[in-house]
Amino acid sequence: MMLPESGQVVGVFGSKSDLSVGLYSLAEHRMGCDIAALRALLRKSEIRGGDASPARRFDPVDDAPEAFAVLLDLFRHPASGMSIYMLAKTREWVRLRPQSVQAHLFLAASASARYSTDRSDDEASSLAESSYRAAQRLAPNSLLPHACYGHFLMNCERYEEALAALDKALAIEPENSFVLGAKMRALTETRPVEAEALGRRLVASDSENAHFWFSLAGALRERGKHDEAAKAARKAVDLDPEAPFVYRGRLADTLAKSGRVEEAEEMFKELLETHPSPGASWYWYAKFLIENCPKRIEEGRKALRKAEALGPPDSHPPSVRKEIEEMREKLRAAEERLRTGDAAGSGTLLGAGLTSSTAAVE
Repeated sequence: MMLPESGQVVGVFGSKSDLSVGLYSLAEHRMGCDIAALRALLRKSEIRGGDASPARRFDPVDDAPEAFAVLLDLFRHPASGMSIYMLAKTREWVRLRPQSVQAHLFLAASASARYSTDRSDDEASSLAESSYRAAQRLAPNSLLPHACYGHFLMNCERYEEALAALDKALAIEPENSFVLGAKMRALTETRPVEAEALGRRLVASDSENAHFWFSLAGALRERGKHDEAAKAARKAVDLDPEAPFVYRGRLADTLAKSGRVEEAEEMFKELLETHPSPGASWYWYAKFLIENCPKRIEEGRKALRKAEALGPPDSHPPSVRKEIEEMREKLRAAEERLRTGDAAGSGTLLGAGLTSSTAAVE
């Protein structure tokens, strides 16, 4: 750590823990020791140090101890970033430092995280939006406020507004991969033809970028090009085997949609084995079973029940809640058809290759 005016070293960081939004770093948490301890170590080792002149003095700030204490509390509890406690602390930080872009972004991220767990919390949604806008006003030429605001708007399914915010970010940094990937997602929901064109351009310019292939797979799936979508999703997984679980979820889904149901089943089993906690994994598997395995109704119901236990429906945006209700309706319809003996009306029956796997969804 260096003082900006004098360039004098006052500390050395030895570890870090970053707070990120998606693939983009929001804040950097550094830990280390001050320069006095390092000088003592140098002297003990008989290593000559540099100029030991005192650092330039700055006028004290009255509330500096209070502000510093708030920041220490924030960084002491990184795992509590989504809690009411974190929200209260970030409010206090903004009160003490109303001109701090990072303070507003922290508050926005905390409120947004709370809203993502309870979509009925209009106060959290309003606070997130006002905080992102405050950060934009304070730093109109900075990429991060626009990119983070666009990400928030997408999670609210306000895709056109999200595109406007993301375009502001791209005007500042046109080749930022996080923002380009986010724009792909928004375009896929609103203008899939444009999304496909952008995705093809991105993978042509950077064929080793797994996120670009993942995004292209989504656009191709939306356009009904399921074979190509499966190839793109496979490419993303192959390029980044340690990638987020959504990569494997998309691959499994595109395999199923391209008619390769047995391969999709194996991918879902792998997904649930490696990522059993996210509710999304179980929602995807429940949807797969309901749409492709009409004789495995009980497994589909168990998978849906497991998903709801891990991620209650109220935590999802409206489009996902609608999809969940459609799954329930399909389950009820399949049950009725089986009850009346109309198995043929339940959809395509699977061969012996897909046997029951109830144990996987317990």
